[in-house]
Amino acid sequence: MTLIWRNGEIIRLADLRLDPDDRGLWLGENVFETMLWRNNEIRFLEQHRARLELGLVTLGLPLPRETGAQMNAAARELCAVPGYADAILRWTITGGPGPRGLAPPAIRAPGIFLRAFPLPVLPPRPSLASTDIPAPAPGPLTRIKTGERLAHVAALRSALARGADEGLLFNATGGLVCASAANVFVALDECWITPPVEEGALPGITRARILAMDRFAGWPVVEASVSREMLRKAETIVLTNAIAGMRAVSELDGQTLAPLSFRLGQALAKFNT
Repeated sequence: MTLIWRNGEIIRLADLRLDPDDRGLWLGENVFETMLWRNNEIRFLEQHRARLELGLVTLGLPLPRETGAQMNAAARELCAVPGYADAILRWTITGGPGPRGLAPPAIRAPGIFLRAFPLPVLPPRPSLASTDIPAPAPGPLTRIKTGERLAHVAALRSALARGADEGLLFNATGGLVCASAANVFVALDECWITPPVEEGALPGITRARILAMDRFAGWPVVEASVSREMLRKAETIVLTNAIAGMRAVSELDGQTLAPLSFRLGQALAKFNT
């Protein structure tokens, strides 16, 4: 029996009823966080909550009242089934019901949901394909996670059609922004480079952890523009997100990348522990 946490209570997923007037459904007015459940806790919950709250403030929605302890307790109940010792949690807050049109209702009644999914087996070294899907223009909405992910969905579809695991999105000036479901770090000239938030990159939780380290596997870590030429010359490309941690890419646009050095392999394994 699959359960879901909705507005403070655990119910069967089969009993869930969504209001067709919820602005999260027909206007995309919702924010979410995808989090890792491991060792009986939500990993990096405070960082996820901070970004979720930024999203709610950006959309003019009330902040959640649930404490971290309450969220962990809800997750513990959802994951108390075989196969969920490690799991993916999706925390979603919608705009709630409202009248037709764009104007928000006078009284907000957001929908708050927490759903658990079994942790899939991910390719340890994913392959990448560059796409022609333009990344959303940088601004307040690219700094948060909203349900409007059509560019990312299209980029992934394009990559899958070419036999790759992830698609790359670029901005209007041709600079790398992100992968369809990950931030990107490029190793070039003994330096790790990741695209800036100001150019549209999502301020990812794992991305922030790496930037805070200042150096990774012996090389400095910086934010800077990444051109297509730099991407092609990269010694190593790494994808990062809150679920998989750091994964080195095996292939870019059909070209096999160099094998990992022992030092980098050890650093990745340690980071993902």
